[in-house]
Amino acid sequence: MKKRADEYKAYIIDLDGTLYFQRPLRLSMLKELICFYLLHPFKIKELFALKEYRSIREKRMYAEEEDFSEKQILYLADRFKMDPGYLRNMLVNWMEEVPLKYIKKYRNKDLIAFLEKKRNEGAVTVVYSDYPVSAKLEALEFRPDQAFYSADPEIGCMKPDEKGLLYIISLLGEKKEDILFIGDRQEKDGECARRAGVDFLFLNKGRFHEG
Repeated sequence: MKKRADEYKAYIIDLDGTLYFQRPLRLSMLKELICFYLLHPFKIKELFALKEYRSIREKRMYAEEEDFSEKQILYLADRFKMDPGYLRNMLVNWMEEVPLKYIKKYRNKDLIAFLEKKRNEGAVTVVYSDYPVSAKLEALEFRPDQAFYSADPEIGCMKPDEKGLLYIISLLGEKKEDILFIGDRQEKDGECARRAGVDFLFLNKGRFHEG
């Protein structure tokens, strides 16, 4: 990062682990999962499918192919012999819906306050995530100027592929030196920013200091 955080004109922000603290949320989710599957042991296969889903997302399986998100679902459905529709609904429940009740509790208040202040001053704020964003942003009570998900048709790639970030940059109308990408993972967010040629602010364990 070549300037102070408050000296940029546009901010592109990762969501998970950046706008909220991921570790305490994951601990809360772990308790939910243990309680549910102890009471429903005949569904234990779902737990392994969930674990594998996170793994293939980390490995970016099919990430450079069209409709990569759907291909990931179909791969899991075949591997675990599950109906794709049922699997999709199960993943939406555990990955998107259940976490919503914890997200506001663990929101990154300092970062969100900073972004809201900068937006009021005329800066542009954009959220860019490898996971769906709308419901999480509503739970966080944070309203950026725009928000993008890696599986959106105009993006179609996962970080650190820079294609999505370059597309977002093209919409901003700002010089690259006036854009700051904020995230919590050097190997994905940081590398994506490097490839796209914009400054990056790494939030180690979500810690943010305006200066």
